[in-house]
Amino acid sequence: LREIGNIQAAHFCYMVCGCPITSPTNIETRTALLGCDHLVANNLLLSTKESLLAYERTEAYEWAKRQGNVNASFRSFQPFKLIYAMILADNDKYDRADLFLKSIRLPYMKETPDDIKSVKVEQLFDNTSAFVLAYHQVRKQIESNE
Repeated sequence: LREIGNIQAAHFCYMVCGCPITSPTNIETRTALLGCDHLVANNLLLSTKESLLAYERTEAYEWAKRQGNVNASFRSFQPFKLIYAMILADNDKYDRADLFLKSIRLPYMKETPDDIKSVKVEQLFDNTSAFVLAYHQVRKQIESNE
């Protein structure tokens, strides 16, 4: 289904058979955002309508999983939450951005990286220090505008 361009149907099948939501930078990944092609660069940035809708679907799916297990989360989805919070903060929606930052569930969020000065989007998925740096940058942006 994916090969003929029917991403939504393919992702539905992957969900039914238990394929996990995984990092879009992993070549083995089948599903990173439910219903859109993670191989399209603009989708990683959540800069297309398709990717924003897929973000909402994936967030709803994570929420549904959490109803059965309060600790459930998709580790590889957390960078998308950060990207979404960045979009909100850049559009002066600081309260909503703060809510999305608070929803990020990763054990290493209390660390403060010293070795990275800037972050590329791809690093958010595979580099803990880059993710934490970007998280703290968005946190500062929100706090300076409250």
